[in-house]
Amino acid sequence: MRTIKVFLASSIEEFENERYELTSVFESLNREGVKAGFQIDVETCERSSRALAKERKQNEYNQMIRGSDYFFMIIGKKLGCYTIEEFEVALEQFQKSGAPKIYTYFKKLPEGHYPDRSVTDFKERLERRVGHFPDTFSDLDTIRADFFYDLMQRELFAGPGAADGRASREVPYEEKEDLVNLMFGLFQKSSDFQDPAKLQREVLKIHRSLAREKPAVYESDVAETSHRLALLLEKMNQRKEAEEMYREALQIYRRLAEENPEKYGPDEALAKNNLAVLLSKMGQKEEAETLCREAWEIYRRMAAENPKCYEADAARIAGNLKSLGALGEPDCNHK
Repeated sequence: MRTIKVFLASSIEEFENERYELTSVFESLNREGVKAGFQIDVETCERSSRALAKERKQNEYNQMIRGSDYFFMIIGKKLGCYTIEEFEVALEQFQKSGAPKIYTYFKKLPEGHYPDRSVTDFKERLERRVGHFPDTFSDLDTIRADFFYDLMQRELFAGPGAADGRASREVPYEEKEDLVNLMFGLFQKSSDFQDPAKLQREVLKIHRSLAREKPAVYESDVAETSHRLALLLEKMNQRKEAEEMYREALQIYRRLAEENPEKYGPDEALAKNNLAVLLSKMGQKEEAETLCREAWEIYRRMAAENPKCYEADAARIAGNLKSLGALGEPDCNHK
């Protein structure tokens, strides 16, 4: 059983509640993490012994940092000398051994509120001298999402015998899926992912990682998530990236439909139609018409076997084809 040690550094008074909340969230993964061969141990100043020490108490905290895998630093209106010292210890240890992995987050302050000089000086040092560009956060969901995703890559998808102290045993597929489902549920609850495109990008990363190991199970999830992300990106007028996502989805659906046309034929047709709509908007009429015709042929074939389910789709795509040929603009909506 491998213990993943996390140190949370911040102003003692300003972020007391945040430290407690992050500790609870991180350690909530232990129930499923144990199955995958690891557990998370969070260190904060509140968790160390309050007994009188032979040396100054900060030395104990610094020693915890040196033995940590992750160092999270939360910065608000002010930055005390001890928190800066903790960063220096983490940085020195990282430069020696490659650990802990350091994350720094500056809290977005309310309008009209400004950080102390200690904060601005530290941020400038990070950017100019260390070459580290810190993140900002308005709530803890940003921090939690970074940790969850890094943890999945580190513990679940790196493979057996990986470097830098990761778990040496191969995690069984069933145990891995349980942990991924737990993390995904936490992603969905995070207000940081109220932006649907941002959430879909994170989900796509997860599904791609799973599909590399278990393509027969997760390739269709990659296609579905790529397609959903493409629709969102197109609505946001990010057409080039939307095109890439449509093509990724279509490539997978084509392959799956060859093996199981009854199950994946409608998905292939839908992806072709939606890509055709986008390409027409981008002026690529010839390919748009080809894709639209292929989608119509799939729906027409399926409508002959099951008119109740697919006749309306075939008619809709036929209308698209007519518009493409006669007017040069598709008179259709994405489904």
